[in-house]
Amino acid sequence: MINQNELLAKIVVFDSGLGSLSIIKEIQKIVKTEIVYFADQKNYPYGNKSQAQLGSIIKKTIILLEKKFAPDIIVIASNTPSLMLNLQTKKIVDVKPPLKLALKKSKSKKIGILATKSAIESKGLENYIKENNIPKSYSTTALGLGLGKKWFNSSGFVFEVLVGVGRTIGGGDQPDAIFRGDIGLGYRF
Repeated sequence: MINQNELLAKIVVFDSGLGSLSIIKEIQKIVKTEIVYFADQKNYPYGNKSQAQLGSIIKKTIILLEKKFAPDIIVIASNTPSLMLNLQTKKIVDVKPPLKLALKKSKSKKIGILATKSAIESKGLENYIKENNIPKSYSTTALGLGLGKKWFNSSGFVFEVLVGVGRTIGGGDQPDAIFRGDIGLGYRF
């Protein structure tokens, strides 16, 4: 007889902040499985790292997680490394802004993407937008998220402050649909 628990995948979800928590909630809605949450506070925040620094950090973290937890799947729940590095494999899943959902939600054809300074300044975000074939009639604006300020609450969790504006990619003005890479839900203003 097959033990049902043997059929479930062990999933590790990580990033340097709290974005992983929203991803974990979405995974739990789909499947009952063992999930390990790894908050990479040592390398917090990812958003001010160069591509080379981030590549080294993510590689070392994946090796550590594989050694310590032997997961079947690793979810990198941060759009910064997901946009800046080529991470997806059969075992590694990354998280990026839900642009197809944004296309459906936006009435003004102006889409905002919340991202870190590093992600905004990288070619990765621009390439990701091009790969998703956003029609020329739409404009996308990358809005700065957490430019390195840390705030701690009584539980010891670290929060980033939403500050700053990044750059407009593809022209246009203020968006009516704003999306974060680590949350598959859109916010309409």
